[in-house]
Amino acid sequence: MDDLAQPGPVLVAASALLVNEIGQAFGVAEMPQLSRDGQLRRRYWSGQQIVTWAEQHGIEVTDDKIA
Repeated sequence: MDDLAQPGPVLVAASALLVNEIGQAFGVAEMPQLSRDGQLRRRYWSGQQIVTWAEQHGIEVTDDKIA
């Protein structure tokens, strides 16, 4: 739990699990913004601020696309 309190890949991975569960409740198979591997998928964000934040906290930013 202490790892989740700090911005980083562990927080992103945990967030991906949460948003995917919420999305599934609305019929969306996977939310594309975050990966379960703790990466941020740039193509699914509209602003640069989230990318800057991710890079500052050691979170890998990818241009991966989900199917």
